[in-house]
Amino acid sequence: MSTNEKKSVLIFCDLNSCGGGVYIYTQQITRAFLQSGVAVYIISHEPQGAKEKEFLLPLVEGVSGYHLFPNKLSDQEIVKSIVDYAAEVKPTWYFPNYREGAHAAMVPLKKMGVGNIFVGHNDHDSQYRYAFRYQSVVDIFICPSKKCEAYLFSHLNKTAHSRVKYIPHCVDINMANCSPQKTLDSDFVKLLYCGRINFEQKKLNLLPLIMKSLQLKGVNAEVNIVGSGSDRAELEELFKKHELKNVYFHGHVDRKSLIKYFNDNDIVILTSLYEGFCLALAEAMACGLPAVAFECGGVIDDYLISGENGYIVPFGDMQEFSNKIQRLVNNKNMYHEFSVFSSKKIRDEFSWNRFLENYKVLAYAQNDLRFNWPLLRSIYFPVRKFGLANLIDFIGTVIFKWN
Repeated sequence: MSTNEKKSVLIFCDLNSCGGGVYIYTQQITRAFLQSGVAVYIISHEPQGAKEKEFLLPLVEGVSGYHLFPNKLSDQEIVKSIVDYAAEVKPTWYFPNYREGAHAAMVPLKKMGVGNIFVGHNDHDSQYRYAFRYQSVVDIFICPSKKCEAYLFSHLNKTAHSRVKYIPHCVDINMANCSPQKTLDSDFVKLLYCGRINFEQKKLNLLPLIMKSLQLKGVNAEVNIVGSGSDRAELEELFKKHELKNVYFHGHVDRKSLIKYFNDNDIVILTSLYEGFCLALAEAMACGLPAVAFECGGVIDDYLISGENGYIVPFGDMQEFSNKIQRLVNNKNMYHEFSVFSSKKIRDEFSWNRFLENYKVLAYAQNDLRFNWPLLRSIYFPVRKFGLANLIDFIGTVIFKWN
């Protein structure tokens, strides 16, 4: 395709993640591509229930077209739906985002001449395995953090290194409605958690222990939990078990209303084991909240500078986590300095304009990677039960050095 022809992108987005980071990212890249004169097509499953229908509308606003396939399709059927729609709209680029069937579709799409763009949505083996298995058909690897970039450099085949790009996410909220700096006027501190209520990744089961530690230190604190998730009832029981009060669950909040919570709280906290970028944390910091967070494998280090706009604590060290909150409460001047730098760091380095420019360059990059996928290799991950696909994959990777 010549550079004079209109570029287009096909983006897969699972509505099951509605309201989460991948969903917000999809909205942001859609807007960036549209503002860059690129046609956007969305593919997803049919929405289930009122909430998913509600989230579908802003996702497809302004796009050139979208296709919804039936729910509960197998990965093979999902691949066919994606390939059939791509054959119809003929995109320049394809974003699989994060589901297995969506990533498997990169192989037949590359054979059709479509460029594939992998995005490292979280710093976890479950995400990186897509990058490693499909590296021979991925044109561009997008890394939202320096940690992701370094990890891919150290694990991908060297021939793929030139295709790895560090493009951080942006903080795209109405900053005019939040203060760039905050003060802590009393010894009563309001903590904010914003995200999914989840134990496996977010490790919110540790939050009651942190609050108990603060209580034992004599720190007068409340915690406001914004978000929803399957572990909410169990988390409420944990707070009751530890006889903790001043705990408030606000449920899912639309993005326009988040500013209120950023303005009404003092410190944003994060207990996650791993993240990809953690947009909610960065958004709160943009509104002047210092942060206290577990290390998350290093992906938040790009904007949370420990000792300057918050603190990064070794994962699982609840005592040190509560110590850092106590230090901010007891040092009002330091709190204010952290708040000022917190906002400045995000606004200067993770702005919408920088994000827009990065994706405009991306959209008009050359799609010149040649198709390279072994004839007998399955495009899907081998099933757990050993079979022919596993044997072929084993022989290919060991003897023929398949990527």
